[in-house]
Amino acid sequence: MIQETVTTVSTLEDAEKLISELENLNLFACAQTQEIRSTYLWNGEWITEDEIEIRFKHTPETKKDLIDKIRSVHPYEIPQIISFPVEATLEYEKWVKDSTKSTP
Repeated sequence: MIQETVTTVSTLEDAEKLISELENLNLFACAQTQEIRSTYLWNGEWITEDEIEIRFKHTPETKKDLIDKIRSVHPYEIPQIISFPVEATLEYEKWVKDSTKSTP
């Protein structure tokens, strides 16, 4: 089993910056971005805006380090960071495991 961690940022530039801050740490094997439309309650007011969703594919062993690093560089005051287990083909799971490592 592998993991997926999802976060959102305001712009594609923010997404690229966040991914680049993390990519040399080998905490994920793949990061995917897509445009989404979010509606959320912030400071008592409903807001609807375009965001970029980032989905990181990684192992359970790198989850804590990945989340800690996302939190430390994320531009939002309270970022969405959601993780969950993902079933994948054995070949894909092996690739994710071979592509990631835990930091000391």
